[in-house]
Amino acid sequence: MVCEAAGETSTLSPAEQESVTRTAVEIAGGRARVIAGAGSNSTSHAIELTKRAEAAGADAILSVVSSLSTVSLNHSTRAARLSGSAI
Repeated sequence: MVCEAAGETSTLSPAEQESVTRTAVEIAGGRARVIAGAGSNSTSHAIELTKRAEAAGADAILSVVSSLSTVSLNHSTRAARLSGSAI
């Protein structure tokens, strides 16, 4: 699990997150699955992170809406579907 919702991920650029994911994929070398965090309060940013994670070779993504966000369940579900259909 790289670039999850805790730690310094929020300070990384999308390109830096992609680099971290790519490095993890290379180190794992197929011996372990790599899950890349791709969550954001912005649907378009989450979609970008999801596409970058796929390009970097991640096996799956984790997209979490901030607990401080006041979005509805319907909005969260729609955002998740958009992120998934973008790849």
